[in-house]
Amino acid sequence: MGHNSVWLSFALTLIFIIHTTTSKPELLVVVITTSNTSSAYQGARIAESVLKENYTHLFPNHNLNIDFRAADKNEGLVVKQIVDILKDNKRIYAVVGAQRSASSVALGHLLQYYNIPQMSPNSASPELSNKEEFPYFTRMTNSAIERNLVRIKILQYFGWSRIFTVTENYEFFYDVFEHFFNLAKANNITVIKNHIIRSETYLKSAVEELLREDARIVLLFTYSYMGGAFLCEAYQQGFYGDKYEIIFPSNFVRDAVINFDYDCSIDEIGIVANNALQETGLPTRIDTDVKIYQSDILAEDIIQEMYSQVPEGNPIVYRPNGFDAMMTTVLSLSECLQSDCQGKSEEEFGEALLKQIYQSSYEGILGRIRFDSNALAIWDSFSLIFDGPIDVGQMLTNFAFSNAYVQKFVRMNDWSTTNIAHWLVVVISFDRFIAVYFPITYQSTFAKSQFAMKIVIYICITSYFIYITLGSLVAIIAEQCRQTSDCDLRAKWEITIAMGFLVLSQGIVPNILVLLLNILIATKITTLRNKSKAKQNNKTNDVEILLFVVSFSFTILNGGAQVSWFINFNSISSDSECSLIYIISRMMESLTHVLNNGVNFFFTS
Repeated sequence: MGHNSVWLSFALTLIFIIHTTTSKPELLVVVITTSNTSSAYQGARIAESVLKENYTHLFPNHNLNIDFRAADKNEGLVVKQIVDILKDNKRIYAVVGAQRSASSVALGHLLQYYNIPQMSPNSASPELSNKEEFPYFTRMTNSAIERNLVRIKILQYFGWSRIFTVTENYEFFYDVFEHFFNLAKANNITVIKNHIIRSETYLKSAVEELLREDARIVLLFTYSYMGGAFLCEAYQQGFYGDKYEIIFPSNFVRDAVINFDYDCSIDEIGIVANNALQETGLPTRIDTDVKIYQSDILAEDIIQEMYSQVPEGNPIVYRPNGFDAMMTTVLSLSECLQSDCQGKSEEEFGEALLKQIYQSSYEGILGRIRFDSNALAIWDSFSLIFDGPIDVGQMLTNFAFSNAYVQKFVRMNDWSTTNIAHWLVVVISFDRFIAVYFPITYQSTFAKSQFAMKIVIYICITSYFIYITLGSLVAIIAEQCRQTSDCDLRAKWEITIAMGFLVLSQGIVPNILVLLLNILIATKITTLRNKSKAKQNNKTNDVEILLFVVSFSFTILNGGAQVSWFINFNSISSDSECSLIYIISRMMESLTHVLNNGVNFFFTS
């Protein structure tokens, strides 16, 4: 037994020595997100899958271990996750996270003492740009201060100069609001009052004050949860409709709100949100046929995977950020191990890895990724744009998705039926014109063949499809324009031609034709009845005069409506006199439209 014990001990010792000398050391990368349904989490998971399938050569002498922690609920919990790992004597080489700026601030204070680089997918607080306070922090998004430029652009675009703001009680939002306030003042925009929301209990009084103050334009500086709570309170107090406009921050996502519990249904929240705008100061890759991250993988293939088969309640807005944050961190770690990180102590290793991240330049999903002196990711394709309204926006908060499509369908059919109605008057007038000028031909051919009815059916069908086609063309061009830097939608010649055709075909051309035909009809009948010296000539002259007046009014008023609409399209403020002129001219045009029909039938019957 003694010899057996000695041989057993020797064998176990030998196995241990072989294992320790041949096993690869572990490279631990910790990923911290808000939940396993968050957009950044999903993007990081896709990156993990891509790394396993296509980048097995990155760490020939190490084992990469990616540890996902859905813990970004509050700052304390985030810090505890890292402390627990370090207490187990595990070495963390890098952290991807957190998502919330408040959590990234707390995490940044901790990680700097352990010399661990941190890459946040979407923490946008301007505080995190301070490299003296957060020396190991980097991020895959722009500072929220830059997004204030988008907010100013929205306000200037619509001519809104007096606004109210609602700010959640975080230092992050205070900093962003302070910058916005100064920027607004420099651009002659007045912030009448800023409502501070410290918790949900403050929302009721805040909305009540907004109603008392007759606030029309409201900017939110909140996280998604509080933004959804504000919408719920706004619905309950009736703070919604055409006269109110709410502008959301780009971090506000529909899918996050779906996962929260409010006193309102998602459809009720959607009623308020469907009349809102959202600023989006996020980068967008335009050229998707580019190979990414030093591989043969095309960006368009990852993008297609990223936005296909998205479960209900799973957001997508920050998936590219999560993907690029993970890929950039891991590839930088690999390159550093082959060069500057070799033989470094833990402190020196963290500094060398951070330097490698600063020097990295990859083609990613968001664009060509580089970093500035403040470790802020920059992109060649970055542009400040705004998307909206929410029911047609790109990657935006479309709560009642089906409702939005219903609204578009109704709006398109409204345009189509209005166009059809105008041309029906032309058909009626033309039918009366043939009956007056060519009565024999009309009786023998037109009346029997039901010419007018056939033309009416033809116009109805063709008008509908022409409007659907042109409307789709305008929508496609507008979407492409929003994804392109420095794109002025009104400068696109395709839009000008399409909208010009719609205006001409819907109002100007049919109105002129109706006026000319009615003048010819009235002139012909007047001439014939003067020749016959009818006894009731004076009465018919009254009707003829009425026909002239109605036709002329129809043309002038509908023309005014079209001109007013076209001016509105070219950025006149929604609360300007033009909108009032537009509404009045539309009402009068509708009245004269009906009168025109009635007089036409009565006069020639």
